[in-house]
Amino acid sequence: MTKAWIPVVILLGMALTFGGLWAYGSATGTKPVQSFCQSVTDTSCSNVPLEGIAYEAVGGGTFVATTGTPATTPSTPTQQVIQPSSVVNLAVKDFSLKVKEPYSLSWTAYSGTLRIFDANDNLVDPNIAAIDTASVTSGAASKTSWNVFRTDIPYKAVLDGGGTYYDTLLNPFVFKSSDYNKALGSYSLVLGDQGSTDTRLSSKAFPDVYVGEKIGTWSVTFSSCASLQCGNTTLALNYSDSGAAGQGSVDIKFSNSGANTLIKDAVIAPVSDQTNALEGNEITTATIQHVSGTDFGLPSTVTSYLTNEIPIKLGNIKGGQSSTDTWTFTVNEDNTAASEALHLYFDDLNGYRNSDHMVGNLGIAATDIPLTFIA
Repeated sequence: MTKAWIPVVILLGMALTFGGLWAYGSATGTKPVQSFCQSVTDTSCSNVPLEGIAYEAVGGGTFVATTGTPATTPSTPTQQVIQPSSVVNLAVKDFSLKVKEPYSLSWTAYSGTLRIFDANDNLVDPNIAAIDTASVTSGAASKTSWNVFRTDIPYKAVLDGGGTYYDTLLNPFVFKSSDYNKALGSYSLVLGDQGSTDTRLSSKAFPDVYVGEKIGTWSVTFSSCASLQCGNTTLALNYSDSGAAGQGSVDIKFSNSGANTLIKDAVIAPVSDQTNALEGNEITTATIQHVSGTDFGLPSTVTSYLTNEIPIKLGNIKGGQSSTDTWTFTVNEDNTAASEALHLYFDDLNGYRNSDHMVGNLGIAATDIPLTFIA
């Protein structure tokens, strides 16, 4: 072979070698993988190919993705370097929760259950079940090797007070990657680490949400009964056609007797008796005049509230707060019948037997004052 043919042979050998490498890389090259892993170093989810991308060998046997099919004639491929996704939803392996009890400011008193739901779940539906829960005792909860939830995905959560505390709705509830310990796969949440001007507690994680307060206790008593029969042992108001002369009045004192508690969205809810219902024309006027204690802004005239059974809203009542108010009723005795009764329910959550965020959590035990018409 003459020296003139040597360059030709070398070039032909290089071309065959490069073509072989391309074919080998297309058939056996390791493809980039999708990222949805325990951590950024997790190898358990490797070898999951990204589809629809051609791979081509470049110098040194390294394989990179190209945006198109290799040309039949020599060309410089457009290269696309595969980078890990900027958002990787990492599993929450270990979880811890601390809750400060409002008003008492104790870190070791709160008890309840953290319930985490799908973001689209309707909590009004009694058949909706939580994805998972964490029990809170002595102000703390923890889960190890949980691996149920992932970072930066919106959920919906309720800190269920279980009838001792009001529920706390956390919506959306997100395990933020900025607060996630990637080295340990852990997430810590603190509720109640911020106060407010009225001593209720919010949190850095949820600044617009108040931690559910301990549920208070109603105390209701009567005094200064005029033309009404008042019973304090068994709470009752009786109106007698024979002795009332069309009008009766009473001072009603109500209070929250529970220390470090709250009656949330308190109401006085008029409800007609189910067995001996009013017809709506018995009480012609009803007024309220504030006498002493905290003024909760009761309307001066409540006739329409009583006849239409509309709750009278009082707002929040803290432990130790009380109010005494004079109630005066004018009655059309021609329209009354024996045993007809109107119940005044002192309740919470803006209505009689309303549920909290969790269906069945009814808040405070309502106090019933029946106003009964007697012969």
